[in-house]
Amino acid sequence: MDTRLKEVLMRKTFPVLVLMAGIALMVALLTLVGCRRSSERKTVAVTFAPQADVARALGDGRYEVVTLIKPSTNPETYDPSMNEMTALQQSGLYMSLGTPGFEQATLPRLVENFPGLEVVDVAGGVTAVEGTHGHGEGDPHLWSSVRNMKVIASSMAEALASYDTDDTEGYRERESALQTRLQALDDSLATILEPVRGATFVVVHPSLSYFARDYGLNQFSLEREGKEPTARQMQQRLDSAAAARPLLMIAEPSHNPDQAWTIARQLGIDTIQVQLNAANWTEQLTRLAYRLAEAGARQLSGK
Repeated sequence: MDTRLKEVLMRKTFPVLVLMAGIALMVALLTLVGCRRSSERKTVAVTFAPQADVARALGDGRYEVVTLIKPSTNPETYDPSMNEMTALQQSGLYMSLGTPGFEQATLPRLVENFPGLEVVDVAGGVTAVEGTHGHGEGDPHLWSSVRNMKVIASSMAEALASYDTDDTEGYRERESALQTRLQALDDSLATILEPVRGATFVVVHPSLSYFARDYGLNQFSLEREGKEPTARQMQQRLDSAAAARPLLMIAEPSHNPDQAWTIARQLGIDTIQVQLNAANWTEQLTRLAYRLAEAGARQLSGK
């Protein structure tokens, strides 16, 4: 073939070859994306970080876990952002604790708009502590108790096994291992706190009712029935708190921690800040137990 003719043909053919190669590459990429999407893990949603910790232990990487209420957020005033709404919409299962605020007021309306979302209340087996938040409501801070979380973990395992039926036996085995770890933690906390059984600690908001119940402690809350005290009520409660010889002031980031530090100084006691609804909730409870035990030992020695 004539050299000039070859050059002409190459000039005409090369762009077509490039275009065909580009199309082939695009098809390959779309195929990869399609495969990736088809193999994406399922998504489940929970309200609080301690639930997410349990869900991940039970799922062992089988799905993504979306946590709606961040640890530093007050659950009673929480309002979901657009990103959180999108994450909830993309979830197939939502495991609720039925707490006041978002779960009771807003979630039912959202569910109407997300027909593909299955909602399961995983706190039905928990025995509520009544009378701390007014209006006949049980204390919603269920995660402050390892014993509550054992009940919740059992319900979550059942919900997840029903949602992800490919690994029913795996959920049963992982729940058993998790229950063993939680029981060991409960036993450890009980041992640490036994020397201060019957002692008092002070809080601004009554978030530790279940913790106090489990280990024979007295929670003295400055806030009653969801209401902040008047100046006169505050002085009366401070006098009562001082008379109870409390071991420690417990502050939370979502419940006026600055006020807690001020009150602790007035009472002459130390303060510990804990984030009860954090992902490392087991570490938070363990640290709190040790600090209470240390404060009790100092009080007993008169130091």
